[in-house]
Amino acid sequence: MEKILETNEIEKFYFIKGPAKINVLRGKVEINGILFDKGESVVIHKSRSYILRIEKNSKISVIGENDFCIRDAINEEIEVYTDWKKYSSLIVEECANKEKTCKVIVLGKVDSGKTTFSSMIANTAYLKGMETYYVDTDLGQKTFGYPGSVTISKNSGKLFWSTASKSDKFIFIGKLSPVGKESDVIQATEELIAGIEKGIIIIDTDGWFGDPLSLNYKFRMIQKIKPDYTVIIRSGQKIDLFVKSIFPITKIITLNTPPNKASRSKIERKMIRGDKVLSLIESKKSRLLTYGSFFTLGEITIGFGNLLSYNELTELSNKIGDKVLYGEDYDEKTVIIVERLKRNYFKDFYVINTNNLKGKIVSVLNDKGEHIDIGFLTDINEYGFLIKTSYEKEIKGLYIGNITIFDFKLENSD
Repeated sequence: MEKILETNEIEKFYFIKGPAKINVLRGKVEINGILFDKGESVVIHKSRSYILRIEKNSKISVIGENDFCIRDAINEEIEVYTDWKKYSSLIVEECANKEKTCKVIVLGKVDSGKTTFSSMIANTAYLKGMETYYVDTDLGQKTFGYPGSVTISKNSGKLFWSTASKSDKFIFIGKLSPVGKESDVIQATEELIAGIEKGIIIIDTDGWFGDPLSLNYKFRMIQKIKPDYTVIIRSGQKIDLFVKSIFPITKIITLNTPPNKASRSKIERKMIRGDKVLSLIESKKSRLLTYGSFFTLGEITIGFGNLLSYNELTELSNKIGDKVLYGEDYDEKTVIIVERLKRNYFKDFYVINTNNLKGKIVSVLNDKGEHIDIGFLTDINEYGFLIKTSYEKEIKGLYIGNITIFDFKLENSD
């Protein structure tokens, strides 16, 4: 279905919800702080909605698919968009006058508009000519990079939402939720922004916001990062005392969530996450990492003890009634990898079952311990770990999370 929208001497505002494609036929159209000129196109994902500002004497074509919507924007929608534009410009103007790096944290609940506003700041800063860095701390719904990671990207152009945008650098956390990993996410954020001496850093957060534990987490993040600005996009949360508590640390801007904003169901979120992971790993190649040449961190730890000999492995296999593929001695326990044993009946052993590892998504570490690629385990045998990765140089370690590729395949087929 195609609609033609045209303006004369007065600009007009429209509300659009995807899936749709916009083609600029004449003049200009603004979406989330980006101006698209004649001949340019932009795709609106089915889970996203925006306010369009069509400049005077302009003409666009909107081609929509099932469930898409485009209509005149109501006054409240225009007011929120205008307010967002005002404060994104204010933040960028003040940050541009700072000699050092300016940091902005954006907080809000799921589907409140955090990513949309973060992108608007990034676009405003880019148009201002500032060095712009986007940190994505949302482990589950990524703007940049792989789910389960904290990522950073330097913005070098118009930033528009995409499910396949890659990051410049990442630190793998290994979960899709920050619960239980709050300190790891904060530390990863600190590491990724360390050393950036100028420009603006925009930190987009996850949608866990409003209950006591989440506010504790976000307060600790603000306390550690010490942002110049904290933007809170409110959608009914009772957080007055939280706002008061962070006031001495940071400047606070409170904005409203856009009315009628598109929201995503759990199934849609799972499918987007699955599509992103599968698209990013489909080009990986198989590599065998032999025991003794690498270490693992995260859910399991091997590679730091003393290797067991072939005779010791054979003796252990006979003792426990299962084939022991690999083993290491430590001061108090022996770590062994087995084929089938489901329960550990031996207090002196830490037992790792291969079935619990196959399909695990892992982060590949180089000789400096840096996270350089995401891959996944396809098999574990008596020789080592077989993984799929696009990294071709020497691998020194793997960080193993609790996410599996099978989870995403199932999600993608819901």
